[in-house]
Amino acid sequence: MTCGDAARLILEPDREDIFILPLPLGDMWSWWDFSERFFDRIDYDSGVKISIADFSEMLSEMNRIEIFQDTGNIRVNNDSYLSHQEELIVPHQDKIFEVMSRLSDDTSRETYARVMTGSPEQSWNHYCSRIFETVQYFEFVDYENCEVVINGGVFDGFETPFLVPRLPANAVVHNIDPLGHDHLTDYVKNWINAAPQKFYEHRFALAREEGELSFSAYDDGQVRRHDDPNPENDRMRVYPARPLDDFVSELGLESVDLIMFDLEGGDGAAILGALETIKKFRPRLALSIYHFPADFWDIPLAIMNMCPHYDFHIGHYSFERWETILYALPKERNEAN
Repeated sequence: MTCGDAARLILEPDREDIFILPLPLGDMWSWWDFSERFFDRIDYDSGVKISIADFSEMLSEMNRIEIFQDTGNIRVNNDSYLSHQEELIVPHQDKIFEVMSRLSDDTSRETYARVMTGSPEQSWNHYCSRIFETVQYFEFVDYENCEVVINGGVFDGFETPFLVPRLPANAVVHNIDPLGHDHLTDYVKNWINAAPQKFYEHRFALAREEGELSFSAYDDGQVRRHDDPNPENDRMRVYPARPLDDFVSELGLESVDLIMFDLEGGDGAAILGALETIKKFRPRLALSIYHFPADFWDIPLAIMNMCPHYDFHIGHYSFERWETILYALPKERNEAN
């Protein structure tokens, strides 16, 4: 069976004899990569259990931590854990407490508190306990009612095989990325080619206003926004940029049901360029809030202030501070469903 066959079969809701499991290929934090590295070290007793020693060993193999063999002590990358950046967190504790108070459920408050102040070991334990339960983006949102989707930040498109079986067959997905579909995996391309939904490629960076933006290129080809890009850096790349509001107006979209952003540091500016779209259409939102420390409070507060009568949730999908998602859901859509 090909990937295309699988994508078609999963859209037949009455089939009870076939089970198809999309793979999150390209998501280094997902259960797929986790299993590949760690499956022989997993114990199961009413939940996935892994010793901190084994997990530390895996992180060392990934070069995420350093273990000193003579003492067994561990050194982590301080940038990966907000609890190791008190000089950044403490001056903004009022904003952090405000975000927490405005979240809509206890689990989200606990998740946010752990990411902001928890120890690395607490993040590791949480990650291991939930690794086989969910995939980034696919909590809280009722995808079956999303007919027009804005997907900002695509790269390898790992989320696409999970969108195809969840979105209605007539849905349209606008993939917006300065690199377009250049880095989609063959696996993802098969799903797009077989999907009943329409996936459109748009090659520009989302921003607050029209112009150009500089990004720094990674070794894998992905590009990332920096606070202070160095124009002398030979890894810098310049791409056309425009606000989402202009894009939506130009296409004449009559509705937007879901906006997903993972813009490698450009998220805050892109949100400011999407104000009218968000206010007009009141879409569901799944937004990355982890690229810069200030994103953890600035982005949630901006969304909370611009989106009255929304519910707000937090999902966390890594063993560091990365892959933290703010979900914002309009109350009227939830009540209607």
